[in-house]
Amino acid sequence: MSDIVLVKKSINELKKHAIQNLKGKWGISVLVCFIATLFTGIFTFAANVSNLLYFISQRAYSSVNIWQTIAERTAIAGILSRIGFLVNLLIGGCIAYGIYRFFLNLITNNNPKIENLFLGFKFFGKNFLIQLIIIIFTFLWTIVVYIPAAILIAIVIIISGLNPMHYSYTSPISFSIVTGLLVAVILITSFIIIYIITARYAMSFFIFNDNPEFDVMQCIKLSKKMMDGYKIRYFLLNLSFVGWDILATIPLGIGHLWLKPYKYATRASFYIDLKGEEEIKNVNIGEIIYSENNELHEK
Repeated sequence: MSDIVLVKKSINELKKHAIQNLKGKWGISVLVCFIATLFTGIFTFAANVSNLLYFISQRAYSSVNIWQTIAERTAIAGILSRIGFLVNLLIGGCIAYGIYRFFLNLITNNNPKIENLFLGFKFFGKNFLIQLIIIIFTFLWTIVVYIPAAILIAIVIIISGLNPMHYSYTSPISFSIVTGLLVAVILITSFIIIYIITARYAMSFFIFNDNPEFDVMQCIKLSKKMMDGYKIRYFLLNLSFVGWDILATIPLGIGHLWLKPYKYATRASFYIDLKGEEEIKNVNIGEIIYSENNELHEK
């Protein structure tokens, strides 16, 4: 079977491509991302804001009943957060489908519209299952990676606690710092490994957008195939936004209204480029069928 077409653009070129296609469409792109955030994060946002406003307006921080107040507000926030989780679990896949549809249309100059955001509800069942399966796979990979990491951290802590003065050139304080740094390195490394591994599922909603006739596992398996050899590249692509993430967070997070469209447009550009068909409007991977041994073949 022929290989998937190689990526032709560098990360900087993909980002420039996204910026070029966002020109003249920043307003609608920001609006689409804002509406999507309202659908998937409104309850969590409401919980946090209500707590903040309550403590400011009621001066709860100086009240003699502060602990009771905190407990009550935390319970309310917990309920709202759980509702938000359930809502996101139910419709998150549909919203993801809609966001990717909008930005695929934007990158391919195919008349992106706000209505694109709601197209995912036409395929509610498949979108729900795609998201659910990705969540399950991500959770399982997290366990696989973090269990050895937890064991390694425990070993580091135990060893560091045996005899910190055993090292003639290391004081107890500096030894604790070294231990903390080792633990931090293990955690960060584990997170990066999980991110890179689960990046294999990143193209699933893009693929389903282009091929609504595919079943759920076809989209996920083809995403894994397309990302083979490009997971680290995808990680580096998203890592390149860290500086912007920090800057966007400073003004009360308002900057994320403009950063999200930039990210989604760049990921859509990455997907189009991954297929090597960025010059056409109607992207089509081609019909994919399964053989009896479940291997993917191009028809």
